[in-house]
Amino acid sequence: MSGCYTDNLDPSHSDECRAYAAWLDEEDRSAAERFDYFLDRACRLGRNYAPDLAHQFYWADLLDTPEVCALVADHAWSAPDFPENHDTPWCELFSSAGFARDGVITDPPAEPMTLFRGCTSEGRFGMAWTGTRSVAEKFASGELLGRPDKGLVYTAVVEPWRILAHLNGRNEDEFVIDTDGLEPTAVAPLATSDAA
Repeated sequence: MSGCYTDNLDPSHSDECRAYAAWLDEEDRSAAERFDYFLDRACRLGRNYAPDLAHQFYWADLLDTPEVCALVADHAWSAPDFPENHDTPWCELFSSAGFARDGVITDPPAEPMTLFRGCTSEGRFGMAWTGTRSVAEKFASGELLGRPDKGLVYTAVVEPWRILAHLNGRNEDEFVIDTDGLEPTAVAPLATSDAA
C-alpha cells in the first residue's frame, strides 16, 4: 500500500509519515535509528498516540524490517494505558515482526503456555495476558486500573502460534496473544471481604 493510511487517524500523522519517509530516503538507517525516530515522534505527540502513529507507519509500509517492527510494536503497546482501545491492527503489527521479547526478536515458546487474565467477563477476550496468576488477580481486583468494578481471573492454555510477544517493561510478565477462537475459563472468583 502506498501513501499513508488515514482512516480514523489524526491527519497530522500523515505529515509524520511523509517526514519519516523523507528522512529514510536521505541515507541508509539502522533499526535503532529508525526506532529512535519513531520514539521521538511518538513522545512529541504523547504516549497515548503511539498506537495510532504505529498504525499509520505500518499501513504506509514504513516499518520495513522485522527489527523495526518489533521495537515499534513493543513501544506502541506499552506506552498507553489501554492499548486495546486503539484501532491498531495489533495481530498484524506483531506478526510482521515475529515473536519478540521486550522488542527483541527471539525464538517463540516451543510449547503451549498457561496464561492468565484478570478482567470483567466482557474483557476476557482481550489480548493482554500474563504468565503470573498474582498479576492477573491484581487486575481482576481493579487495583492496577484504579476502577471500582471487580472481575475474575481467566486462564487459557495458549498455543505458541497465538503468542505474539512477551513484554515485561511494567513487571507484569505480559504476553500479547491472538485471542481469535480462544475459550478462556474463569478459574477463581475474586475473594470478597464482608467483614465490616
